[in-house]
Amino acid sequence: MSAKEATPISINKTPHIVIAAPDNGRITDLLAELADRVTARLTLVDTIYDARMAIKALNPEIVIADHRLEDGFGMDLVPRDGSERYQVILLKETLEMDRVLLALRLGVADIFVHPIDGELVVDAVEHLCKRERVRRRDALRQSRLRGLSSKLIKDRRVLRQRVDLICNDIVHAYRHLAEKVVGSPDWSPPIEDERPTRERY
Repeated sequence: MSAKEATPISINKTPHIVIAAPDNGRITDLLAELADRVTARLTLVDTIYDARMAIKALNPEIVIADHRLEDGFGMDLVPRDGSERYQVILLKETLEMDRVLLALRLGVADIFVHPIDGELVVDAVEHLCKRERVRRRDALRQSRLRGLSSKLIKDRRVLRQRVDLICNDIVHAYRHLAEKVVGSPDWSPPIEDERPTRERY
């Protein structure tokens, strides 16, 4: 279990998107497209440092990061150790195949080159949001199954304890009854049948 405190799983949680990019006309158009088509909470920052602070505070589902910011690179925001669960969409000025392959190997979900087609970016965001809803649904189902399995095991253990207790009570009661019968003055041991057996020829 991670150091973060576990939170209840919700399928219908409104996704949070952090956008780490310079505040210019291109990003303004993208924000407008996202606000128009996606039901999500949007947070805009313009440095890697502020992006990391926002990620830590908001636990977003998606991070849209410009490749080059004033204090670092968008790829620096890609989760590396598995402690964070969010998808990164990278915005680049040029399409350099070696860097694209490196970004994909590091876990970037998608890459778009300036000038950005806002509709394509929003399509990618909608796809990632849908995939996250499916993941949450599956996680909720598994959580419920684990809870049901745990309850069944607990109920079976309690039932077994009760059956053992009843069996012990029956054994003690039978023993007590046998002792009372043997101790009664009217009791005598059974007489074996002493009639000779007829030999068979």
